[in-house]
Amino acid sequence: MSHSVTLTTSKQLVTPQIDRVFFIRSQKKNPQLVFKGFIYNKKVTQVNKNTLWRCIDAIKLKCKASVTTKNGSLLRARETHCHRSHSEKLYKKTMYDVEEELDEFIEIKTEDQKLCNFVDVVDTGRYNSTAVKYEHQPFVVSRKGGAHLVHNNFIYRSNMKRMGRNCDILYWECIHNRNTKCRGRVKTMGNKVIPTNVTVGHNHEEEHERISKAMKSGHFVYKLISSLKGSRDHTQESGVKNEYELSFKVE
Repeated sequence: MSHSVTLTTSKQLVTPQIDRVFFIRSQKKNPQLVFKGFIYNKKVTQVNKNTLWRCIDAIKLKCKASVTTKNGSLLRARETHCHRSHSEKLYKKTMYDVEEELDEFIEIKTEDQKLCNFVDVVDTGRYNSTAVKYEHQPFVVSRKGGAHLVHNNFIYRSNMKRMGRNCDILYWECIHNRNTKCRGRVKTMGNKVIPTNVTVGHNHEEEHERISKAMKSGHFVYKLISSLKGSRDHTQESGVKNEYELSFKVE
C-alpha cells in the first residue's frame, strides 16, 4: 500500500498551534521527543534550561528540522522535514507526557504472583524486585473529543459498557462497522488489548493515512485505557441514535 509523503519546504521558524510533545526511549535507551509524528534526538540542554532536539534523520538525510523545549514544554519548532513522518516507528512505542516519566518504575515483590498476573514485568535481577511498565495505548482523538483506540493500524470505538468481574473489560468495534459492515473487533482487559474475530478480520485496508494525519495535527495520544470515561453524545436532533463516546478524564 502506498503512503503519501509530505515535504515541508518552509525555512521559517514557527511556533505551532498544536504544542503537544511526547517522549519515548530509543533502542539504546536514550530519550527522544515526538512531535506531530516526527522523532527527535536530544542535542543539548543550555544553562537557561532550553533543550534543543534534532530530527533523527539529521545525519542520514541531512534533515534540518528541530524542536526547542523548556521544562518539557514546546517553545518553538523548525518544521523543515525532507522526508515522510516517523509514524510507522511509533505504533508500538510507549509514549510519556513528561521526560521524567521515562525513568520511573514501580517496585513490587516478585513473590506477589497475583499482581504479576495483571501487569507486564521485567526482572531487573536486583533487590528481588521487578520494574513494572503499565501499557499506554494509542488513541486518535475524534472531532467531538472522543477517544478511538488504535491497534495494529486499525481504529476502533467502544460503547463504554464495562464488563467482567472487575468491570475492566471493554469491547471495541471497527469505526467502519456501520458504513461497511466491517466485523473487526478487539476487547480490552484493564490496559491490555486482546484481538477478537481474528478469523474474520477487516474488510478494508489499514488506516495508515488517517493515523498519520492525526499524528501531524496533534490528535494522536497515548493514554491508559483505565483513564477513559463515558459521556453521552446527544444526537437526537439529527435523528441518529444516542451512543456513548469515550473521552479522557481530566487529570
